[in-house]
Amino acid sequence: MIEYFSKLTNAEVQAFGKFVRSPYHNTNRNVFRLVRYLSSKHPRIKPAHIYKINIFRNIFRYGKYNEMNYHKLMSEFRKVFEQFLVYWELEKDISKKDYFLLKSLRLRKLNERFDLAAERLRSRPRGSSSEMDYYLNNTLIQNELHDYYTETSFIDSKKILQSYSSDLDNLFALSKLKVYNHSLNYGIYYGKQSLPDERYYKEIISYIEKN
Repeated sequence: MIEYFSKLTNAEVQAFGKFVRSPYHNTNRNVFRLVRYLSSKHPRIKPAHIYKINIFRNIFRYGKYNEMNYHKLMSEFRKVFEQFLVYWELEKDISKKDYFLLKSLRLRKLNERFDLAAERLRSRPRGSSSEMDYYLNNTLIQNELHDYYTETSFIDSKKILQSYSSDLDNLFALSKLKVYNHSLNYGIYYGKQSLPDERYYKEIISYIEKN
């Protein structure tokens, strides 16, 4: 996992540094030292920089190289690095954050806060996400809205169900078209002139014609 550090952008390296400094995300001081060491070499990290002997000397500083301690450090680093990657993607994806907020509020029966969050979502502009991401995230949110209004019985949830169903339909159509597009590109890449297997497009064409 350590070799992927060089693929981080400068902004991601800075964010990762803050991430490992937080005791909520990381309690291993050696992991913090490792990230600080790698950050000092970024973006021109060379093989010698991540050679295990050099890493050990820079992190532990004193004592003879110990294979077990090195692998333990790498294991802890991998865990924190993967957690950061999830955190970083979630930070960029407002819709996913909205979904988890609604779910948390619903499960804790914080109804007034749920209503305020739901109203805020309705008034927010769509944003610049792709069609696929938009419908994928929206189906998650619509599902939470439906579950909430079904549990509370405050309003008729039929409109929520209709919107939920519509988003699922759109997600299905886009997913099938994406598969068809991939199969076309596959043929072009490998120099095949024939169309993809008809099962990739007959179902979606039939679906679109009926709807």
